[in-house]
Amino acid sequence: MLQCGRVLERSAICRCCKQLTQPPDTITAMGDEEGATKTSNKERRRTKRQRENGSQTDDDTLQDGGATMWQKEVNKKLDSLLTIVPLVEELREELKMMKEENMSLRTALKWANDEIEALKRNQTNAAEELSEVTEKVIKADREVDQLLRRNIKLEARSRRNNITFFNVRENEAESSFSDTEKVLRKLLVDKLKVPKEEAADVEFEILRVHRIPTRRSEEYDPGKPRPIIAKLSFYKDKSRIFQYAKNIDRSTKIGVAEDYPMEIHNIRKELLRVLRKAKKENAQAAFNVDKLIINGQIYRGPETKSLPFYARILNA
Repeated sequence: MLQCGRVLERSAICRCCKQLTQPPDTITAMGDEEGATKTSNKERRRTKRQRENGSQTDDDTLQDGGATMWQKEVNKKLDSLLTIVPLVEELREELKMMKEENMSLRTALKWANDEIEALKRNQTNAAEELSEVTEKVIKADREVDQLLRRNIKLEARSRRNNITFFNVRENEAESSFSDTEKVLRKLLVDKLKVPKEEAADVEFEILRVHRIPTRRSEEYDPGKPRPIIAKLSFYKDKSRIFQYAKNIDRSTKIGVAEDYPMEIHNIRKELLRVLRKAKKENAQAAFNVDKLIINGQIYRGPETKSLPFYARILNA
């Protein structure tokens, strides 16, 4: 190392000596030449640096260009996303509203289901109550029907000793029950051919021989004789009168019949044609209170459908 340092010092001293020994122009030229050399070296070094820096700048430029394109692409995508954001917000609001509506619908549906269940329970209870009421109504109808039939039966029994005469000429002087009884006794002798002794023995209950309806009734027809209803004291007298009734001349149109309640009367009136037709066909036909018997069988023809008490009164 010391030797190297000495060599360098000698070289520097030699150069200085040479410069001192040379003429000024030569020294100037040498200085210029040395300066030029230094300048060229500097230029070379600067150029090299520029080149290095230039290549680095080009790479940076390329890198900056790529980054710019990427940034533009990213910005473009961000812009697209930004345009979607309001739609997303709108969808979010709509979703929120739909959730609220869904919740409201669920609440309403729950309320409706509760109401339906309550209605079902009420309907079940109403059906049970209706069934109970229906059973009670049916039972009440049966009881009422039974009571009606019993009432008709009792009324028929109370009229058991009654007898009705039709188309008996009405005397204008006939103004009291006794007058009507006299007319009836005369009718028994004159038209039914009852012996006077037997006719005299027939006992009528007091004040129970009269015509219906009364003259003051709206049903009264002056041009038609009113029927006579007589209540006998004994049923045997009634039976005896019916035995003599066959002696009545049909041309007089006088008739003798049982006195029944209106319900039984309607049954007989409705089935009278059936009775006459059966007799014309030589069938054994007769009324038995609330029913028509033909050849030993209760008649059940279509005419009986409209008669609610047909063949049901005596069984009450």
